[in-house]
Amino acid sequence: MTFQKAIRKKAKLRLALTGPSGSGKTYSALLLAKGIGGRIAVIDTEHGSASSMRMYSTSTC
Repeated sequence: MTFQKAIRKKAKLRLALTGPSGSGKTYSALLLAKGIGGRIAVIDTEHGSASSMRMYSTSTC
């Protein structure tokens, strides 16, 4: 068995979070996005339910 040196690639992340209402999907997604870095945008389709999450993001667009 031989080992090969890892090569870093610019791969795009595809992630799905599932769970019942109130289980923390939006909060978890924002924490993951913050950890990855860059700009964060929230598209709220639940009539303002994500507005309470604004404090967790570092930047919005």
